[in-house]
Amino acid sequence: MKESQISDALRESMNAVRLSPALRARALCAMRGSEERRPKMKRKFSAALAFALVGVLVVAVALAVANRKGVLDFLSYSEATLPENAGDYVQTDIASDERDGLHAVVREVVYDGHRLWATVDINMDGEKPLLTGLDYGLDDEEKWVWLRHDESETDDRTILDVYRAEGYTDAYYIVANAYDESDEQDTSCEVHLQDDGTLTFYESIAFEQEKAEREITVSVRAFKFEEKDGEMVVSQNPSAEMKLRFTAKASAVDDEETIVSVEPVEYESIGVRVDRVTMTAKPLEMDYAIEYTVVDAEKFAQTDDGLWFEFIDPNSTETEPYAQRLKDGFSRRGEVTPMDDTHYRQTGTLSLDEKADCYTLRAYECWEKRRFDTHEIRMKKAEKKQGAPRAAKNRRAGSAFWL
Repeated sequence: MKESQISDALRESMNAVRLSPALRARALCAMRGSEERRPKMKRKFSAALAFALVGVLVVAVALAVANRKGVLDFLSYSEATLPENAGDYVQTDIASDERDGLHAVVREVVYDGHRLWATVDINMDGEKPLLTGLDYGLDDEEKWVWLRHDESETDDRTILDVYRAEGYTDAYYIVANAYDESDEQDTSCEVHLQDDGTLTFYESIAFEQEKAEREITVSVRAFKFEEKDGEMVVSQNPSAEMKLRFTAKASAVDDEETIVSVEPVEYESIGVRVDRVTMTAKPLEMDYAIEYTVVDAEKFAQTDDGLWFEFIDPNSTETEPYAQRLKDGFSRRGEVTPMDDTHYRQTGTLSLDEKADCYTLRAYECWEKRRFDTHEIRMKKAEKKQGAPRAAKNRRAGSAFWL
């Protein structure tokens, strides 16, 4: 690669980089200090020296940013398989703002029209501030490695121990959440303290409605920790707050094929007929919908309103029933919605690599974990494109965690 190409690539990769004021100040001081210590060489070498120092800084920052966990890193914690082209769906350099010493960057977003995954980086001005969020406080319980999400570390200290021992000058509790004011949503969130002190929020949101575009607001507030009676407590009023806004646009899938079941299948032992199974490929996972009808109310009553259908591997050698399931999608969520007294719809996601021409579907009752009928569901290409239907209001959610 030519030097000009390297330079162009560096500039492009650094477009989304936001230096913290402290890092910027240290870099500039280092550059000025080097020049002042070599006054005789200034005219001859200052440009080269400055370029070299900037180059070192660029590389250092690039490495720091590259090492920050992004959307795909958080998704990789799931058992679902990332497609090889997953990076194509990651949108970067989304939005940023700076206010009252609070710096926020929406660094990455993946949006498929129904679900949104995002990473938001937070920094605070100051000599050496420590940032926490969610369940991580400054007390005698929360471990430092939990905030760092580094299982390789053997550090047994609490966050409070590290705060007092490592020369931190301030501590802030950060609250950040993304939402669409015009839609209901179900959100899960994690935080990760990066090597450079950046606090990264990872948000996974499932919206009720499916939209090709939606306006997203990210609210960020910083609350300072104060020491009172020997304890670190969070102030009631935020030291700084802001709202970032951006338009999320659904990523198109090259092969968003919808497949449907060939014919209805009776589940005699529980008095249910599965009328239709629909599978639709999305950028990172597959949506599914199972529509079924109660044909025998007495038999159906034995499920105690806890019927769930699980996709299983018929060739699995696992002895535990839950271990025989196909891999969930990254959303790891499911819900059952009654359409009327006898018609129901179960929706959820599967990993993209679980796409098949035939599925094995087993019924079970989630309360006592009783398994019932198991049947093969043969699939075919849908005559016309239609995604898995969306439920208006979920009745039983989070079913992906039922065993």
